[in-house]
This record gives sequence, C-alpha cells and structure tokens, in this order.
Amino acid sequence: MAEGCDSKCGICKSCFIEPKLLDCYHTFCLPCLQKLDVRDSKIVCPLCMTHIPLPDNGVSGLKAYPFKLEYATEPNAVMDSCELCDEQNVAIAKCLECKINLCSNCRNYHGKLKASKNHTIELLQKFKSEEVDQSGANDKKQCKNHGKGFTFFCKPCNCLLCIKCSEEYHCRHQVEKLCLLLQTKKEKLLVRIASFKARISFLQNTAEMVRLKKNNYDKHCLVLKQDVKERAKNLKDRFCSTVDELTNKNLDTIDDINTKDRKELENFLREIETEKMSLSGLVMITEDFVNKSSDSNFFEEFSVIGKHLDKFLGKSANVFPSIHDFNFEWNDVTKDIIEEIFGKVTAKAKKNETKPTYPHLSIPDLGLPCISEHKAEKLSEFKLENDIQDIVPAENDNAWILTDTAICIFSCKGILEKTDQRIPTSRLSKRIVRKSANDLWLWSEGSIFKKEETSYKKIYEVPFKNDEFCCVVRNGNLLVYKEKDDRFYDLSDKDGVLNNVEIEVSIKKKFGDIWSARRVAVKQSKNSNFVISFCRDFVHFTDKNFKVFNTFRKSGAKFKAIATDNYGNVFLADSKNGIVYMLSDNGVFQQNLLSRNDDVCNATNMIVDECGHLWLVGSSRTIQVFSYQ
Repeated sequence: MAEGCDSKCGICKSCFIEPKLLDCYHTFCLPCLQKLDVRDSKIVCPLCMTHIPLPDNGVSGLKAYPFKLEYATEPNAVMDSCELCDEQNVAIAKCLECKINLCSNCRNYHGKLKASKNHTIELLQKFKSEEVDQSGANDKKQCKNHGKGFTFFCKPCNCLLCIKCSEEYHCRHQVEKLCLLLQTKKEKLLVRIASFKARISFLQNTAEMVRLKKNNYDKHCLVLKQDVKERAKNLKDRFCSTVDELTNKNLDTIDDINTKDRKELENFLREIETEKMSLSGLVMITEDFVNKSSDSNFFEEFSVIGKHLDKFLGKSANVFPSIHDFNFEWNDVTKDIIEEIFGKVTAKAKKNETKPTYPHLSIPDLGLPCISEHKAEKLSEFKLENDIQDIVPAENDNAWILTDTAICIFSCKGILEKTDQRIPTSRLSKRIVRKSANDLWLWSEGSIFKKEETSYKKIYEVPFKNDEFCCVVRNGNLLVYKEKDDRFYDLSDKDGVLNNVEIEVSIKKKFGDIWSARRVAVKQSKNSNFVISFCRDFVHFTDKNFKVFNTFRKSGAKFKAIATDNYGNVFLADSKNGIVYMLSDNGVFQQNLLSRNDDVCNATNMIVDECGHLWLVGSSRTIQVFSYQ
C-alpha cells in the first residue's frame, strides 16, 4: 500500500481476516461482515452506505479479495497482541533484540527510536508474503481457439483477441492494440488514485484541525466554568440559596451545550475517519486492480470501478459543524436583583466557517460510452420482395434473412451477397436458430434442421408438441417455450431435456393471459439475463432461472422486437409508435435511440450484427440499418 493508505478492515480497523470485496469495492473481514444486520438479503456497506445484495449462501459467498494482502490472515487463526502498546492491536512483527511482538504502528515507532533503530524487526511467519498470488494475475489467459496471448481489442465485439483472431474473424472490425489501450485506461485510473490520495491527505489535515479546535474549545469551557464558580463563591454569602440555584442552573447550561457541541465534533470526526477509510479502501483495490489484475479481469471490471471512483470524486467535503460561542455576563451586585447581578451563561452558534473543499486535480474522462454519445445514423434502407420471417447476424456486417421462399445473406448496405432456396418446406412459420455466424440451424414444426453443403438435414426433434418459440442461448443449448404448461425448456441436441423452468406464478396472476400470447421475443444479454416480450406494453428482465427482477413499461407501446449487443445494451422496438429504446442489461432506461423523427419503420424484428450495426425489420418487408456506436 502507498504511504497513508493502511491495509486495514474498515470495521475492526485491524489487519484483514479472510477479506471479502463488496460490489462497492470496499473490503472487510468476513467475521466483521457476519456481524452486520441483514435485511431483505442485503447488507449495508459501513463506509459508503451502499446496499449490497448477498448470494444464496450469505456473507460467506461474497467475492474474496482478488489480490494478495501483506497482512491478510487465515480464518480462525490465533492472533498475537502487540506487547508494546495497550490498544490490543494485532501483532504483525517481532523485535529480535527486545523479544516483543509489535503491531503495525509500534513497529514503525520502534524503528525510529535511537535506542532501537538498529534492532532487527521481522514479520511474524503468518504475515510473510507468499509466492502465490491470490488473484491468479500471473496466470495470463490465452485465446481458447489458438492458444495465443491476447494482443488486440475488438471495439464492436467488446472482447480481447489474439493476433490470429484479429486476422481471421475480426479483420473488418475496429481493432485496437491491447497494450496501448490498457496503458491509457490504467493511466486514467492512476490519476484518480492520485486524486483520492490528495483527498486522504486533506482529510488527515482536517482531522488534526478539528482535534486542535476541540482541545481549545474544551479549555475555553473549563475556564468559563471556573469563572462561574469563582463568581458564585464571592457572592454566595449574600445570595445564599438563590446563588446556589443559579450556579447549578448555569453550570448545567454549559454542560448541556458542551455535550451537544462535543457530540457534533465527535460525529464530524467519525465522518472524517469513515470517509478517509472509504477512500483508502478504494485506493487499495484500485491500485491492486491496476497493478495486479489480469488483462481480461481488468477489462471486465474497468468500467464499473472507473464509474464507481468517479462517483466518489464527485462528492464534496463535509461541512464543519457549528459550535456555540459561550459568554458569561453579569452586573454590579444589588440585593433586589440577585439573578441579574449574578449573571448567566449565554451561548450562540458561530457562523459557518469557510466550507472546506477537496484539492482539485484534472481528471481525464474514462472514455466509456455515455448516453449523449449514442447517436444513431442511418446507413441504408432496402425492401425485399417476399415476407421476412426471421433475421440473424452473419459474419462481419452481414445478416442472414429468412423469407418464405429462401434464406439470403445481405450486407448492411442492402447488397444481396448469397441466396439459398433449398430450405425445408412447411406450412408453418420458421425461425433461424443461429449457432455461429457460419453454422445455421433452422427451426420448423418443432424440429431443427442444420444447413449443410447441398441441403438442410434434420438433426433434432423436440420431444413434445405445441411449442411456441425456440432460440439458442449462450451455452449452445436450445431454449423452447411450451405454451401449454407455461414453461421454458433447456434442450440439448445430444442429451435431450436438461432443465425446465416454470414461469413465476406471481407474474401469471398479475398479467393474466400474457404467457399464452402468440408472439414471443426472447434474447439473452451479455450478463446471461433474459429479456422477454410477448408483444405487450412491457418487457421483463429475468435471471437465468426466469425470476423477474425488473420490468420496463411504456403505456401504449407494443414491444415486438428485442436486440442485444456486446456492451450489455438492450434495444426494445415499439412497433406501434416507431420508437427504439436503449436500456442496460438490468433493465435501466438509458435513452430513446430512434423515433419517428428518424423515419423509423414499425419494427417487427431487430438484430445487432458483428460490426455493431442495428438492423430493423419492418412489417412492410422494409429493412433499415443504423450505426449507433
């Protein structure tokens, strides 16, 4: 850790024991987290007050801190206490000459004393660094297809590439050198780390200033109380019981106000310490994330941690609490006006002092896509002679389009590249079930047909009837919706039915005949969530078990088409009003990407090709292609 940033738990303020990393990027000991209150399967981060959802197995299932910590200890380990101080801190080192255990603070202090600066101080065995890095950062991931290291980044696909992948599969994509891109992104995080460190130093100075003011304030209160007591002593014979009563009254006034002011100052100190510890925790994980994380892990977490750091950088410093300014007033003694002569303690709140501000450093933009950057531009518009039944991405900026007579490949500019009229004949509607850009499966009458060189071969038949919908999910299996029993079936072409999931009962009761609708649209997002529409004015976002966690609704809409891209964006086409909405993969609205002002057709189907182009299929056989990245 850098100077001023202690590797300590933000709850117990001691060395970590089985550290756990929360979604807010703060780290705590597992035993400390287990003591927190759990409400609705969530805990609240003690530093930033973020609500953290817990996994099924509770706090123990939280993500372990992914990097090696110098003072992290194993659970249930017997910890020695420091023998130099009486604060019961965990001992992490031992002076061989003095033969005493030392905590982190005493180790530094012991090494500065003249009498012991030449002593040999060694870390205790349990705190010695191990060669194995917990994060596995040294285990560089390689391309699964070619076994080579990643050297490029494909922007449209949002993925890392080896040199062969970039040449074979992404030659027409926008590709950047990984080393340069990583260096740029790391530099942006390092600037934020510097800003956090500057804030930590500022908070340390502010805390010292508050402590000094608190000491002076206490001294002033003590002097004032002494004045009151001396005044009472000099007048007590004359004022008798009245003087005693007024003395106690005024002393109580001082004590009451002093208690309130001290509490305000102590609360402010705790807020400062909490803020300091919060920033230290973020510095710790970000430094380790920059310096120790694998490239793939870095890319997965970069945008989340970058946004999280920016959120903290936008916070302003806490306002210094107001305290009262005491004054003791009295007049010359006359027997008739004893109370007025004795005087009384008065206090008035001081005006707010100058608002403290954090030191300012120029922060470069993270370079992440934001709402204002997504501006759609029409690339082409063309019309087919036959009705369009389905469309899926092909290689690069091409798409497979299924009509009632043929299956064709069109480029994003509307150029017909290839036609195949040897599709299975059927009186029922057909769908393309895409396995890869070049491996096409066709769904018709409950059967799967695979495209071969000269024909389409039937390779699989669903073991039940009245199926409504079929697609291929990210694990390569078939997802089939059976209308009769309101279930989604997970099917494998080799092993048959692997799993079936019933639609949530609460949803069926709430929305009635939704699940018996004849139009179904299902897409799987980048984080493996499902996005489901039944051609109504709402779309459900579910987890892999089809448990709904969010619903996007627009009154008067008719969502017929869904598309997803490699950046976790979800696109919903309102075919009734000619609007395309852009949402996150968790169902959070981002922007209206297209509207009737963009001359958008009433889309009944929609895809995003490999180059990041958005294709809209209209009910009038019209296809529009837009660029939005």
